[in-house]
Parts: sequence; structure tokens; C-alpha cells
Amino acid sequence: MLLFVTAIITTSSTGALNTANLDVARSALGKQTSNGILLNLPATHLIVPKALEGTARTLVNAQYPDGSLKVIASAHLDLVSSTAWYLVSSVNPPLTVATLKGVPNPSVKLNPAKFASDDLEFRVIYDFAVLGSEWRSIVK
Repeated sequence: MLLFVTAIITTSSTGALNTANLDVARSALGKQTSNGILLNLPATHLIVPKALEGTARTLVNAQYPDGSLKVIASAHLDLVSSTAWYLVSSVNPPLTVATLKGVPNPSVKLNPAKFASDDLEFRVIYDFAVLGSEWRSIVK
């Protein structure tokens, strides 16, 4: 599933990151429905590019002094847009991590050092995939 395609993602907060637009996004997230049932999703994470990190932290600290909304700033978003931001609910996570045969941890194998050296060799294998699973849990 393509989460960040405009046709799929809820795009209620296309404006600048400010109190009014954060309220619009929070309202849109809360009003999401599934088969006509109101999901009432709470905002848990505000994802922003590094360019908006200061603004995001100021807004969140003022409106969520209890820490219920976390700011995640990523420089990867700056490569696409320095103004786009996303409000996410982790109640129905928009992304799911799947592992091969349900193994939650990587497999670590150690090749012991030979007598002539102090070298250690490790092999780490971790089979996983990340997929979009719930598009209603994210608002742009």
C-alpha cells in the first residue's frame, strides 16, 4: 500500500505548521471512520522535517505539556519538502513490521577467533519487511 500518495492519505492539513492547522489535522484524525464506525483516533506523533523541528517542539510543548504527542524530526523529509508534516496515531499504526516466521530478533552467529589473532567475526541476519497497513492513522 502506498501511504504517501495524495489520493490515499488524508490531506486535511496542507498548510503551514501552526496551531490552527494542527487543530485541523487533529480533528481530521479523530473523525476517521472504518465501515461507518467512528475511530476517534488520538494524535500520538507529529512527524516533521528537520527544518520544522523547532516550530514543532514549541507547538507540542505548549499544547501537550503532558508529553502525549511526540515529535519525530527526520532529515529524510527535508529532501522531499521542508514544509510537509504528518500527524499520526499509533493506536492503529500506519506501518507494520513483519518478520520471517515470526522471529522478532536478529540471528547472531559468532565465528571464534583463531589462535593467531584476536579478531572476531559476526554474522547478523534479520529478515523483516515494513508495509503500510492503516492509511486512516496518518494525516498530512
